[in-house]
Amino acid sequence: MNDIIPIHRKTDGPNTEAGSTKKMFSLLRQAMASFDGLLVKDVWLEEELRQLNAMLSTPIASLDLDLLQKKLQAIAIHRDSTRDLVRISHMEMKHSMLNFIESLEPLYASLNFGEASLHDCRVKINDTHELNELLKPMASLRQEINKLASAADTLQDHINTASIETEVCLQTIDELRFRLDEAEHLIVRDPLTGALNRRGLEDAFHPISSAAMRTSRNFCVALADLDYFKKINDTYGHPTGDAILIYFASQLQAILRPADIIARYGGEEFAIILPESSAEQARVALERVRHHIKMHPYRHKGKVIEVTVSIGIKEFERGDTMGQMFSIADQALYQAKASGRDRIIIAS
Repeated sequence: MNDIIPIHRKTDGPNTEAGSTKKMFSLLRQAMASFDGLLVKDVWLEEELRQLNAMLSTPIASLDLDLLQKKLQAIAIHRDSTRDLVRISHMEMKHSMLNFIESLEPLYASLNFGEASLHDCRVKINDTHELNELLKPMASLRQEINKLASAADTLQDHINTASIETEVCLQTIDELRFRLDEAEHLIVRDPLTGALNRRGLEDAFHPISSAAMRTSRNFCVALADLDYFKKINDTYGHPTGDAILIYFASQLQAILRPADIIARYGGEEFAIILPESSAEQARVALERVRHHIKMHPYRHKGKVIEVTVSIGIKEFERGDTMGQMFSIADQALYQAKASGRDRIIIAS
């Protein structure tokens, strides 16, 4: 802070006017020094200088030099505190900008940007001594941010394009999976009734047989054959016969358990696997099927077509193969047919 010499008004004496003029010049020099030392716009200072100008516009003889000196002293104190504030602000801003540059470096490395421009910004910031000197490196830093923003927009465009392409690929994959499921369905399913075919039956039999071997839990297989089916075809035609096969398969599906396996074995003959069932349990379940089919004749174009079914059952014994079990079940079915049809026989 500039030293300010106390000023005292002299009310008489031949040198009063000349002395006042000399002091006035000294005060003006102090005011200029105080004003030049400030770096930022200051409302309080502007008001003080306006009042100071108004005082200096009055005749010298009427000036209150003590008041004038007090104002100049206040301006000098304010100037010094403002200088300190500006200096602190410069250091804080400088530190913040350097930290920001440091945070940008990993991003630059990930985007394969050259880091020379960041190094130049860092050097320029370190070389500043005043707050207003930070404006140029700040402008350079803004250019770097804009460059990053542009790169981010380009990257986002690539991501969006890749996302669309990925979505198309996923849709294609879903479509291929759907077609594969359809193909697998056709491979293991009977196209007329939707029940499993022989291949599907084999695929289902082996896991159930293996589980029975491990856990000693029994299961049964059965063969069910529609009685006098050839006569139905000859009388009503093959389309009606096909409709009855579809009807019979749907009734098996509806009456038996979800875990039970139903397959079209050939012609009007259906194979059934009943997991975790003894021969008697299988007989009870299949009796419900036999009774339902007999009590609910098939209706076609106003005609009632009575349908019955004969069934042979074979219970699993350790070491039985699929071929052996269905061969024995077929023998039991033959016995049911020979015994008058519309009945169930358990292989002994």
